[in-house]
Amino acid sequence: MKKWWILLIGMLLLTGCNVAWSATETPEPTLPPVKADANSIAVEGVVEPARWVTLYAGDSSVIIEVAVAEKDTIQAGDILLKLDDADIQAAIAQAESALAGVQAQLALVKADARPEQVAVLEAQLAAASAVISQTQALLDARLAHPIEAEVAEAQAAIADAEVAIRRADKAHDDTMECFEIPKGSRTETICPALGTFEEMARMQIEATQATLAAAQAQAAAIHGPVAAQVAVARSSVQTALAQRDTMQAHLDLMRAGATTEAIATAEAAVRQAKAVLANTRALLETRVYDAPFAATITGVTVHPGDTPQPGAPLITLATLDQLQIRTKNLTELDIARVAEGQSVLVTFDALPDAVFTGHVTRVERQSVDYLGDVVYPVYIELDETPAWIRWGMTANCELQIGAAAHQRSSTSAKQQNSETGNRPPHIFAEAIIEPERTTDLRFTIGGEIAEVWVKPGMEVQAGDVIARLDTTRMEAAVREAEARLATAQAQLAQAKAGARPEEIAAAEAQIAEAEGEVAQAVALRDTLTGGTREAEIAAVQAELESAQAEKRSLEASLQWIVDKDPRNDDDAKQERNLRQEVAAMELRIQAAQTRLNAIPLTSAGQIRAANAAILAAEARRDAALADLALLQAGPRPEDIAIVETGVQQAQAALTAAQITLARAEIYAPFDGTITQVHIEIGEQVGPEHAIAVLATLDQLQARTQDLLETDIIYVNAGQSVNLKVDALPEQTFQGHVTQVEAQSTLYRGDVTYPVIITFDGDTSGLLWGMKSVMEIGE
Repeated sequence: MKKWWILLIGMLLLTGCNVAWSATETPEPTLPPVKADANSIAVEGVVEPARWVTLYAGDSSVIIEVAVAEKDTIQAGDILLKLDDADIQAAIAQAESALAGVQAQLALVKADARPEQVAVLEAQLAAASAVISQTQALLDARLAHPIEAEVAEAQAAIADAEVAIRRADKAHDDTMECFEIPKGSRTETICPALGTFEEMARMQIEATQATLAAAQAQAAAIHGPVAAQVAVARSSVQTALAQRDTMQAHLDLMRAGATTEAIATAEAAVRQAKAVLANTRALLETRVYDAPFAATITGVTVHPGDTPQPGAPLITLATLDQLQIRTKNLTELDIARVAEGQSVLVTFDALPDAVFTGHVTRVERQSVDYLGDVVYPVYIELDETPAWIRWGMTANCELQIGAAAHQRSSTSAKQQNSETGNRPPHIFAEAIIEPERTTDLRFTIGGEIAEVWVKPGMEVQAGDVIARLDTTRMEAAVREAEARLATAQAQLAQAKAGARPEEIAAAEAQIAEAEGEVAQAVALRDTLTGGTREAEIAAVQAELESAQAEKRSLEASLQWIVDKDPRNDDDAKQERNLRQEVAAMELRIQAAQTRLNAIPLTSAGQIRAANAAILAAEARRDAALADLALLQAGPRPEDIAIVETGVQQAQAALTAAQITLARAEIYAPFDGTITQVHIEIGEQVGPEHAIAVLATLDQLQARTQDLLETDIIYVNAGQSVNLKVDALPEQTFQGHVTQVEAQSTLYRGDVTYPVIITFDGDTSGLLWGMKSVMEIGE
């Protein structure tokens, strides 16, 4: 055991005390020798709880609650502390919204088609079928077009134009004729038609030539438009067929419902989302530290608002009511002579005159190394445990062998129940001045330092902003999430509201328009079947008879010229003209006859097309009625559920973005003074970087370093303390013990126990880290 007499004498001499103390050298720690005694085995042990554990930080999360304090007795499952779980709560919200989304999709897949939706598709299918009939009828009508009659009419128009040109030429020639008229002794030439009449005749020639060109162009263009119209009609039929097949496929799919594969896929998505949600919720358990067993809190190193590093110790708990002794140097030479239940005599360095009895409760089967030797830990339980024994005290154990194992010294039993003995006249220890609370300030996210509002020596209040990261991207993410939420909320409101009055009015207008189309189609059909064909036949018949009568007249004139005798050149020229006019009239008669023959076919096609147009118009009207019924039926619960999950997901995303933005600033967790600043603007930092150090420099305390186990049994909370600080030798500070650590530490090879001293008076002049010597009073 190490003594500190020399150190104390030196310090007391510095403070003016004339007290003499004896001093002894402190030996180096060595493995105590094992006694060669056939009836016992002497070993060294250490006192420890039957169970203890230190809980460590898993990440750099902010401590939001510490539910226990040192010396608190807790039960298994009691909450010890809580970490900030905002990010996990946001992740849970996102997982819940994702699950709701896939569940809504599954419900939608499983849901049968709405009657209104089926009615709409059925009406659309009927409309597509009607369009097929209509386009086919138009194609048939186009194919039945009397193109032969148009060709004949074009040829007749060409012949008429040629006759008109010849007549115009003759009229022009007549205007050019001049006459010799005697006038006295001379002859005068007179051209009476020259001038205006000649000019008019010339213009007539040009007009008839233009008519001929137009007739020829019309004849050349007859086949082109008809062929194009037929091609368009055929394409329309094919398009209508494809649309009908598509509508039929959609209707069949809707009637059949979802496939087994589609349902299985949706169900698998639900299972996956549930697993993600369960795993995310399980993360909440990492935000709350529970007591793994009933115990006493022996150490709390954090406070609310702290941000510990990963792996930093948080809380230590131990079964201080179940202390035991673990041997340290029982070698392999003696382990074979040790068994469970074996009697043990125990003394402690803290009170060496008291002897206690106990017994072996467990023998480890696996060896460990201790100062180079192979040793086996053995656990010993005292028959009665004195109240002054502490975790970490040194015990000297004598394991009884043979007959001695069944005997217990009456003297030992008597001494076991003795008091701790006389208290030493003075208890001295070294101590370090420290703040009552200190913490390293850290960000919980990474980023670039944008602003630093503190500097060393600055006093801050709880909640003051210390530093801020660059938030450009974070703010943009929040704005984007807000916009998505607003859009989703608008879509939900629209879905819940159903069709707007304007949409209903538009659907009703479409119905009215479709009704008008039906009426027009019926009127056209009635017109075609109400005598139009007979009137057209009568008109063409009259045209035919007129052409035939004119032909007969021309033939009579021709016959008169042919039979004329004698004949001259004018008669021959007139004969040629009459023959051409008769040929032109024959073409006109042929065209009229062709058109007359084509009227029945054309009329039948037009009537079929008109009937098909009626059916198509009625189908469009029925489709418009079905659309109106679907609008009036409103949205299904499954449809609203889909939109609601969109709102839920957008809200969860916004919450996550807001949490990230909020973590871009770091705040002071308590009132104190900034003692160090470790960052600069523009520096990249993460949770592993300490930003600054905050401490309560106006609330100092002293922590002992070398209070030995021989003295700790005489120290209790509330005892008065006098402190001499090396830096202020002329001044004595008073205080009292406020906390005695339950677990020992090693200081320069000795077993020591930290003790916290709170100052009773003014601490001005004291600084963090100053060394002092303290004397603990009665």
